[in-house]
Amino acid sequence: SPNIQLAALEVGRQILCATQEHVKEKRRSAEVDDGAEEKETLPEFGEGGDTGGLVPGKSLVFAALELCLCILVRQLPQLNPKLSGSPGCKPGSPQALSEDGSQLVSAAVVILADLPSICSPEGSVSVLPTILYLVIGVLRETAVKLPEGQLSPTVTAALQALKEIFSSPMARAEKSQTAWTRLLCGALATLLDTWNPGNKDQQDLDDVSLLTAVTLFISFASPEVTAIQCLQQQCIEKFQRALLSKDPTVQLKSYQLLLSLFLHPNRSVSAPYIHSLASPIVIKLRATEKQKPESTAELQVVQEGIKILEALVTLAEEQHRAEMVT
Repeated sequence: SPNIQLAALEVGRQILCATQEHVKEKRRSAEVDDGAEEKETLPEFGEGGDTGGLVPGKSLVFAALELCLCILVRQLPQLNPKLSGSPGCKPGSPQALSEDGSQLVSAAVVILADLPSICSPEGSVSVLPTILYLVIGVLRETAVKLPEGQLSPTVTAALQALKEIFSSPMARAEKSQTAWTRLLCGALATLLDTWNPGNKDQQDLDDVSLLTAVTLFISFASPEVTAIQCLQQQCIEKFQRALLSKDPTVQLKSYQLLLSLFLHPNRSVSAPYIHSLASPIVIKLRATEKQKPESTAELQVVQEGIKILEALVTLAEEQHRAEMVT
């Protein structure tokens, strides 16, 4: 029964919330008691300890993973690692889940994103690969195309989970930062490889969902994750293809996402995208002088493009602004 499964997930979430508070309190107490000592000397709290080991039957994190995996593979069998790559479970078109299925998958994804918060740095490194595999898998398998660029509930949940993962203190903790950066790079590479327009099995994937996920990686993950040249170039190429799309909705969402990237407070993050993508946008806008928008959707694309131009003028050094306007 979906209701029983939802209830089980809610119980799991409540236990997880209580554990989070318990771990936070222990960490706060340790900081107060050892305030004069170096941070490296503080004891590690959270599952995994100094070794990162999670013992089945004794680990809450392991039990939560089992619960979430059972729920997810029941709705999306393709996520079962044992079936992955088998003849009967080849990756295909994304699927729209029932309302009950969407609620179950979304609830499971929420729990997954919270698990690193109750782990030690080493424990978080142990559990992160599984979390990323499942969250990216939900995004890939449910990224269906919806009217007006809307996102499916499960995709929205997966995107929120990614944002929460990126903001985890474990991503910046001294003992886990390097491993987290490496694992997040792998997750981004998986996402980019999933989305290959030349692959017939992937032509039904929603460009807006995947572009949004890429934007989250660039905006919220550590800059070291997306600064790797090959990954950065693939991200730029995804946006270049989206700008050439014949679907005004994809173009519109691409412009909106690019505007957020161009305005990123860290100029080292925004600069490569401005340098590579500003010129194509200007060229497309100039083309509208000869070919006027023929629909409301096309007009919205032009208006969003003008917003980008205004932002670029604002970002430019003062001596170059007049040149850009002309």
